[in-house]
Amino acid sequence: MVVTGHRNHFNAHDFYVHSFYIVAPDGELESIEINDAARDPQKAEFVIYTSPFDRECIVSTLRLVRLNGMKELVLIKAYRQIESSYADPARTFFNLYQLIYDDDEDRYLYIKTQTLETAAPYLSAVEAFQELGIQ
Repeated sequence: MVVTGHRNHFNAHDFYVHSFYIVAPDGELESIEINDAARDPQKAEFVIYTSPFDRECIVSTLRLVRLNGMKELVLIKAYRQIESSYADPARTFFNLYQLIYDDDEDRYLYIKTQTLETAAPYLSAVEAFQELGIQ
C-alpha cells in the first residue's frame, strides 16, 4: 500500500510525501524502508518526497512498475538535476529500487539496485520517464 500526502504552499513550491506499507502475516501494517545504500541504517528512509515545481517543471516524481515481466513491482524515483534554473531543461536521473525480504531482520525493504541517466535534458521528470517507455 502506498499512502501519499500533499503539502500545499502559497508560492507553488508544494510537495508530496509517499510512504510504503505491506500487510504482514499477522495482519499488521509494516512500514517499508527505502534504502539507497545496501542496508546502511544511516541511509534508511521511510518516505519519499517528490516536488512538482509547477505543471510543466516537475522536479521529481515516482512510479511503481513491473519491468520485463518481473513478478514484483519496481519503485522508480526520477529527479531532475537542477543546475541553474527550474525553468531550464536538465539531466534526469532514475533510481530503481527492488522490494526484498531481509531474513535477518524479518522485514521487507526497498533497496536501490541501479541509477540511470537520461540521454537528453528534460523540463519535467514526468517527460523523462518516456525515455524508459513508461508513462
